Amino acid sequence: MHGIAEHFGGTSKYDDPRKLAGCTWTPGPGGVPVLAECDRSAGRVLDRVDMGDHVAFVLQPFGGACSERGQSDADQLGAQDAADIEAGRPVD
Repeated sequence: MHGIAEHFGGTSKYDDPRKLAGCTWTPGPGGVPVLAECDRSAGRVLDRVDMGDHVAFVLQPFGGACSERGQSDADQLGAQDAADIEAGRPVD
């Protein structure tokens, strides 16, 4: 998971506009790319809530998939696990 996070978080569309070219993916709901290596969920946006420095989305789930890996800490990528990834572009 760290490699995927680094691939998408450590570069920007200005560095490589074809980020999906190096990934295994299929079209998901609405044609959005679904990465083969990642668990996923999909939902209809019911509401958007302004949280100050970000916006929270209230979803009505309608699809998704989880791998058969089981649930262990090794399967999860938390913020601290990705702290070493340098952002691809500074925030404007």
